[in-house]
Amino acid sequence: MNTSLAFQLRLDDLLAELQHARRNDELGRLALLVYCEVRGWARQANEPALAGYAGAMFTEQPHVSRSAFLAQVDFLITQLEQISQKYSGHRLAESGGAQAFSATAYC
Repeated sequence: MNTSLAFQLRLDDLLAELQHARRNDELGRLALLVYCEVRGWARQANEPALAGYAGAMFTEQPHVSRSAFLAQVDFLITQLEQISQKYSGHRLAESGGAQAFSATAYC
């Protein structure tokens, strides 16, 4: 499995876990996912701004309210969804190129 696909699959898993925890208002689970899992994924995927944001949510300022924390989580989920679309676009472009090549190889 190539690295890009592995990052995409892990990102898809993270998004599903975050969305499930968000729907069920599992604040502790959200905190764990953001600080440990999302931050770690972002570092490995060379997304330093995202890793910095996920870390700063806990280290730079306390949350004044539950709704403020959830607003930051919602923003983070939106950012991850945009990155996921970027990965999907790259995979489609790669597979489209491969299909065009294989079609001409058989002609």
